[in-house]
Amino acid sequence: MSDLTYTVYKVSGKFSPYSYYGYSYEEDILKAFLRGAHRSGPNDSKRADVRFLEDNGGLDENVWIEEQIDVFDSEVEAWMLRNEIRSTVSDSFTGPTNMPYPDADKVLKEKPELGKRWEKQNKIRLAKTAKEAKINGRWSQEQINNLVNTRKNKKEKDVLTNDYKTLSPDEFAEKYALEDA
Repeated sequence: MSDLTYTVYKVSGKFSPYSYYGYSYEEDILKAFLRGAHRSGPNDSKRADVRFLEDNGGLDENVWIEEQIDVFDSEVEAWMLRNEIRSTVSDSFTGPTNMPYPDADKVLKEKPELGKRWEKQNKIRLAKTAKEAKINGRWSQEQINNLVNTRKNKKEKDVLTNDYKTLSPDEFAEKYALEDA
């Protein structure tokens, strides 16, 4: 049994409206994040931590640990929470991944519903319009029908239809007080 604990964390940056969510077994979480963010191998420019630091001017002082979200004795639990957050939180810089957890494929074979849920949630998170979010399952058809049916006239329905096709999912939900399905 390992004495390691795994901390799920949120990194914020000076110039990015997004946050980076990760996990680490190291006590100095920022140091661990920056070590990954400073990698410079052939494929490292594609890494989310590298891109996040670059989006924040490439300077260490432009990023900080915003929050330590939770601590686990199990790496798989930390990895699962990190992916759950990455697939649902609208300010996440990146979606869920199998990295760096070495047994990710094994876990996803044992629990295929996790991968499917994260994929669906990530599609909703990345949706550009309310219509796209609805297609991916953020709201039910019944919820949309109820919105349409409560409009008093054609002009109100036209505004709703336009908003459905043009507003971001969060703007639409806020404007129409719509809860997720």
